[in-house]
Amino acid sequence: MNTTLKRFIKNILVLFILIAIFYILDIGCIFKKLSGLSCPGCGMTRAWLSFLKGDIGKAFYYHPLFWMIIVIPAITLIRKRISDSLFNGILISCIVLLMGCYLIRLFGGSDIVSFLEKERLQSITDTVFQIVEGNFRLHCVLKSVIN
Repeated sequence: MNTTLKRFIKNILVLFILIAIFYILDIGCIFKKLSGLSCPGCGMTRAWLSFLKGDIGKAFYYHPLFWMIIVIPAITLIRKRISDSLFNGILISCIVLLMGCYLIRLFGGSDIVSFLEKERLQSITDTVFQIVEGNFRLHCVLKSVIN
């Protein structure tokens, strides 16, 4: 087995172990936990489970780009056999597709992808206002000390 394939398999195993730990500890999606937003891959697991059950329509409903999970590793494995420009073009295309799909789902009212929950949005705005207010007070104090 060549070193590229070994490294690829090792990285996939580490990824699956981390995901399993997040779910065992009931953390779930770390992206959503930290930001309050659904991640660009939201729905991928449900899409693959539907696909494996033979429900292709439901797989595309959960995430229309679920098939990229096969394409990107496959391209990575044959990287040395294709030109750099083709490899980069495919990766950039995949990233553009993923981000475009994410934005459409995020702002298009998808029931799979969710924007900030009201409580989380309020928490973020409160924090921003506290920081701005604190900086304003600090500015006033420093201005009075300097003058």
